[in-house]
Amino acid sequence: MSQLNEGFSSTSNENQNSAQNNRLSEFQNQVEEVKVEVSKTIVLAKERNGKVEELEQRAEHLTQNATQFKQGTEKLKRKMICRNNLYCKLITVLIVVLAIIGIVAPLLYFFI
Repeated sequence: MSQLNEGFSSTSNENQNSAQNNRLSEFQNQVEEVKVEVSKTIVLAKERNGKVEELEQRAEHLTQNATQFKQGTEKLKRKMICRNNLYCKLITVLIVVLAIIGIVAPLLYFFI
């Protein structure tokens, strides 16, 4: 009977070891899965960080371009205002000259 008990206890110990090994194997598999997911997450985070830096650089470049564009438009606006003022002055002088000619020509016609 003692041999039977020894055989039963050794079978019981083997079953417990086998069950523990199965649980340990399951935990190791789960740990490996978590490692893979964490690695993927880290890679994605690095990619996102690179994209964010690229977007920041592009935004800064656009801001600089916008500033240059604004300065250029203000300069062009001043130039066009000056040109417009020049044209207005020329037209005014032309009208005055034509008015003077219109007034003086008939007078000269009568005196000649």
